[in-house]
Amino acid sequence: MKSFAGYEDIRAALPDWASDEVRQDSTGKFTLHDSVEEALLFWMLVKADYQASYKKLLVSAKVVDYGAGWGRMTRFIGKDVPGAQIFATDPNPIFADIYEQCRLPGRMARTDWLSAEKTGIEGADLLISFSIFTHASDLLV
Repeated sequence: MKSFAGYEDIRAALPDWASDEVRQDSTGKFTLHDSVEEALLFWMLVKADYQASYKKLLVSAKVVDYGAGWGRMTRFIGKDVPGAQIFATDPNPIFADIYEQCRLPGRMARTDWLSAEKTGIEGADLLISFSIFTHASDLLV
């Protein structure tokens, strides 16, 4: 993929992306386009279901991305939910660091690998989790 060097002010305001190596390693060699498209389609389905099922508006919901990784899904949540109401969790310190370095919306709550410790996140209206069961240990399955 070719780097884009224009519009520095706009680029500075938007979240960054994980490196191609990290992105492809965690999405089965998806291209950036495929990775973005899959995340957007998932969020569109979740958003439609939430809006059809609950009376609370998504813009006022507290949303948790459980197993957020490098924030592939979370960046789309940020288009509909204010950053102060977004929480991302991940036990992998490498992904959590990438999430924070990419300047994604919301707060990263680093978790332990078994999710046994409390995160401090309470009263969530919506919890999403995408593609983490492939990472679950035999103890959890």
